[in-house]
Amino acid sequence: MAITKEQILAEIRKKRAAKVKKETASKKPVVENKKVVAERQPRVVRETLNVQSKGPRTITEAINVRTAEMTEVNKKLYSQLAENIANATKVMAEATQAGAWTPEVVGQGAGVGLVKTYFDIFFGYFPNLIVHEIASTQPIKTEKAMVFFYESVAGSDKGGVAKGSKLITPFEINTNPEYTSDVVTVDADTVVRLWGPIIADSIKAFDADGEEKTLDGTILKIKQTVSGNTINFENDGTDTTTIKTIQYRYSNKYAPTDVPELNANIDSREITAKARTIKTNYSFQAGFGFEAQFGASLEEKLAEQAMYQLKRETDLDFVFEIMKSANTHVDWNKSAGVANGLYEFHKLSFRDAVVKASNKIFQDSKRVRGNVLLVGVNAQTIVETLPDFTGENYGSNLAGAKVIGKLKDIKVIAIPELGANDWAVIYKSPQDSLDAGIIFAPYIPVIATPTVMLDDFLARKAYTTSYGKLVVNNKYFVSGSIVDNPVAQPIVLWDSDGKVIEDFFETTTP
Repeated sequence: MAITKEQILAEIRKKRAAKVKKETASKKPVVENKKVVAERQPRVVRETLNVQSKGPRTITEAINVRTAEMTEVNKKLYSQLAENIANATKVMAEATQAGAWTPEVVGQGAGVGLVKTYFDIFFGYFPNLIVHEIASTQPIKTEKAMVFFYESVAGSDKGGVAKGSKLITPFEINTNPEYTSDVVTVDADTVVRLWGPIIADSIKAFDADGEEKTLDGTILKIKQTVSGNTINFENDGTDTTTIKTIQYRYSNKYAPTDVPELNANIDSREITAKARTIKTNYSFQAGFGFEAQFGASLEEKLAEQAMYQLKRETDLDFVFEIMKSANTHVDWNKSAGVANGLYEFHKLSFRDAVVKASNKIFQDSKRVRGNVLLVGVNAQTIVETLPDFTGENYGSNLAGAKVIGKLKDIKVIAIPELGANDWAVIYKSPQDSLDAGIIFAPYIPVIATPTVMLDDFLARKAYTTSYGKLVVNNKYFVSGSIVDNPVAQPIVLWDSDGKVIEDFFETTTP
C-alpha cells in the first residue's frame, strides 16, 4: 500500500509537536514575583478595590481569608462590619428591585456576587483611616446604639468625698486617700454627720496652707443631736477666721458604727450614625477614550478619588472634633529671643511643651499620659528636626494624613489639613481599642452601588459610609499652638475658659 504525501506531512507534524512538548517540559517555568505583579496594577485596584481573580466568595470565606492573621479583637471588629456590609448590600439590592435571577441576590443573599466588589472595597478603605490611631473603634449593629461604661462610685458622704461621686472610671482615677482610712477632713464652716465612734483628743485644725492651728475648748464644740451624731464648728467670739479645715479620727478597727461604701454604676451614652455619600459620573465616550489613551479604567480612577474623599473627610471629622473639645491648651513660643539663645537650641523646648501636654493628661486622669501627637505643617517641621524623632525621611511620599514616626515614645501623625501652627497631644491605648477619649462607631463601613448606564450613555456609581462619633472624655485631649511673641513666656498652659494654668518657665526679659 502506497504512502500518500498527506500521511508523510502528518507524521512530520506529529514528531515536531512531540519534540516541542519534550523541550518545554524540560524547562522550568518562569514565575513572576506576586508582589511585583500586584504592584503593576493601578493603585485603586491594589489598595481600594483589590479585586480577586478567583471569582465571588461568600461572606464567611472572605472574612476567613482577610482576617487569617489578625488578632482576636480585630477579627471580631471586621466580622461585625462585614455582617453590616452584607445586610446593607441586601437592602440595596432589594431597593433597586433586582429580580430573583440576579446573581447578587441568590444563594446566600447579598453575600455571593457583591462580596467581590463591596467587601474588597471595605478592606481597601477601612484599615487606611487614621481615625483608628486616635479613636476607640466600636462597630454598631443599628443606626442608634448605646455605649456602656463601668464605674465605681462612692456610696457614702465622708469628708471631701460626696455620695455618688466617681472614684474609678475607664477614664480617670479620683480616689480620696482618706475614704477608707480612720481620718475625716471637713471644711470648718460646714456642719456634717460625725463618723464614729470618734477618738478622743483627735481633733485638729488647719489653715489654708495646711498648717496645723492650736485648738482649745472655746474654738471647737462637739454636739450630739437627737437625729444622730453631728459635728458642729461654732465661732463663739474667738477669732477662727484662719481655720479652714477640721480633721478628726474615728475608730474603724473595733466595732465601727460607720463603714464607707463603694457602689457600682453603669454609665450609658447614646451614639447615632451619620452618613457620608458621594457619586461619580462619566460618559461612555470619556471612559472609552481614557482607557484607550492611558490604558487605565476611568471608573477605577474615579473610585480611587471617591474613596480618598470619604477617607479624608472621616479622618478630619475626628481630628477637628478633638481640637474643638480639648480641655486644655498649650502655647509654645517660637521666638528664640525669649530664651536668650539661638532658635536651633530654643526649638528643643518644643519637646518640653509636648511632654508637658502629655503629663497634663496624666495629671487629670491619674492613670495615663498622652501618647499620640497630631501636628500641622509647621509643627511637623519642628518635630521632624528634633534629635528624639525617628521616622519618615524628608521628602518621602506621605499621601495625605499619615503616621510619620515617633518623638521618643510618642506616636506622631502629620495632618496637612490641620492649621500649620496647630498641634495636639491625645491618649489612645495601643493595646486596647476601647480605651480612648473619642469613639468611632462604624455602622456601614463603605459600600458602592453597581455601575448603571442608561440611554444617555452616562455611567453612574455611588459610594456611602455611615458612622457614629462620640466624645467620652475630653481630658484625654490637649490642644496646642505655635506663637511668635518676643515678650511672652516660652510655654504657657491655658484652661478651656482662657485662664492661665501655669507658665512653664519663669518670666524673662528679652
